[in-house]
Amino acid sequence: MRKSLAQAGNTTSAPAGTPSRRDETATARIRNAIALVCLALTGLWAHAQTSTRYVQVVNPADPGLVWSTPQPIPAGTALGPAQLSATASTAGRFVYNPPAGTVVAAGEYTLSVTFTPTNPNYFAASATVQLTVTPAATPPGFQFTLASALPAAPIAVTAALPATVALTVRPLVNTGQTVTFQCSGLAHVACAFSPVSARLSTVAVPVTVTLTYKPPTKIAGAGALPSVRAHPGGRTVAATAVLIFLMLLTPRSRRAVVRVRRLAMGAVLAATIVSGCGWSHGAVLGSPETLTITAATAQESHSVEVAVATQEP
Repeated sequence: MRKSLAQAGNTTSAPAGTPSRRDETATARIRNAIALVCLALTGLWAHAQTSTRYVQVVNPADPGLVWSTPQPIPAGTALGPAQLSATASTAGRFVYNPPAGTVVAAGEYTLSVTFTPTNPNYFAASATVQLTVTPAATPPGFQFTLASALPAAPIAVTAALPATVALTVRPLVNTGQTVTFQCSGLAHVACAFSPVSARLSTVAVPVTVTLTYKPPTKIAGAGALPSVRAHPGGRTVAATAVLIFLMLLTPRSRRAVVRVRRLAMGAVLAATIVSGCGWSHGAVLGSPETLTITAATAQESHSVEVAVATQEP
């Protein structure tokens, strides 16, 4: 009994709120896990900061634009493939300045081209060349020429159907002067020009001339006389009627003369109806006449002659 009391008196207990040994072990494990996670995150961050990023950059390729200096050309020549002859190693679009078809006067010119490749792996390129334009083989002082494309046959001009003539003013010198147009030679043909004038620069100017029939002026109090053309059938019938009439002058019997005359008049009337009244009132195409079209500046003029056949209404 005493021993038991003594042992009971020596027993001690932990104060309230003090963690047990098991709790301390669990806390230590959590702390170690957090430390490991922090260490891992720190390593990853450091690696991300020190790692090198590689970016591949592909530069567009050179399209290989080549343009040889063209040979000299005479003034008045239109630019074409012989002068605008740039090439490239890939497909694309060439834009020239000045463009094809430009007529250049004498002098020195800088031609340029811009090439835009179809393949985006090539970059656009441009180039320039020098072009020498020599004076044209024309008389001294000439500034332009007048060209025309006329048909071989005469041009028919009627009141119902006008005709057109195509002309081209080709500058030889870029003077900026104005070229005016006019027609002469035929009082009954009127001319309308489009454009009404042209300016001498470096570009050829196409001109369209519309020819219309202009009726003659009527005299006061007088009517217009229609043109009359004898019908071949009418001539035959008239000659036959005259012959029959002459034959009827000789018979002795007056009654027979009257009968024959009536028969002849009936025959003439029938033939007239069948042949279209014996004569036709209509328009006749006249003989070709010469119409002169002139283009002029203050210093010079050029003209072309046009064969025109008019037809009255």
